[in-house]
Amino acid sequence: MNNQMLKKLFEKVDILEAPDLRNLAKHLWGKQNFLYKMLDMIQDGIVVINARGEIFYSNRAAERLLAIGDAPQTKVLWKYIPEFITLSNVISTNADFNNSFYSKEINISYPYQAILHVMVTCEPEYDNSEKLFTVRIVDVTEERKKSAQNLDNERTSSVMLLASGVAHEIGNPLNAITLHLQLLERQLQNITNVPERKKILSSVDICLDELSRLDGIIHNFLQAIRPQPLKMTDVSLKGIAQKTIDLMSSEFKSLNINIVNNIPELPIISGDPNQLQQ
Repeated sequence: MNNQMLKKLFEKVDILEAPDLRNLAKHLWGKQNFLYKMLDMIQDGIVVINARGEIFYSNRAAERLLAIGDAPQTKVLWKYIPEFITLSNVISTNADFNNSFYSKEINISYPYQAILHVMVTCEPEYDNSEKLFTVRIVDVTEERKKSAQNLDNERTSSVMLLASGVAHEIGNPLNAITLHLQLLERQLQNITNVPERKKILSSVDICLDELSRLDGIIHNFLQAIRPQPLKMTDVSLKGIAQKTIDLMSSEFKSLNINIVNNIPELPIISGDPNQLQQ
């Protein structure tokens, strides 16, 4: 029985005989059951409510998402899910509906922590008495987590790229300064005033040592922000610890922290010394 035939039967419902009425009711009942089965196969939650939030229908996905079970009409949606109270004013006034459509993301804490994308459509008047609203609910929690993770990854990559560029920019002048200090060291060999030469050479050596330390810091920094393949070798953990303490000695000193290394001799292990130090 197609829709055109049903329309004709409804136009003549007042004059239909009892057998025809029974057949019509049976057919409509079958179509309703088929519709409910189809709605239960949908992964999105579907809830039909009136302006007071009373539940007329919910499919299996909605019952699972909201833990509402087979709620009768007397049960109100936002009493099950308090966060849905934001829909109450919207539905009661229709103020935020755009062509009878409303969309919002709602964070819920019951029956579990989740982010739900809720879409509400205003249906024509039901039974010439009141408006009904279809609420479609989609769990977008994992999707939002992935989006946030991707955004964090992009930010981290940008910071690492910037940091790498800054480190290289610092490294270039350091190399130039080192080169000129080495040239100065050679030229000082021609100075005849020995005490004065020793004094200047001492200052040059200090500068070269500090530049070497800065170069080591930049080198370690670049290794830290760039994934490196493992270079396995025999490693002394005590030596790694002492080397790391020495590297951080200036930072410790500026914070008035005194490090006492009482690490005993440990067995030699196989590992990557640079990555262990990081």
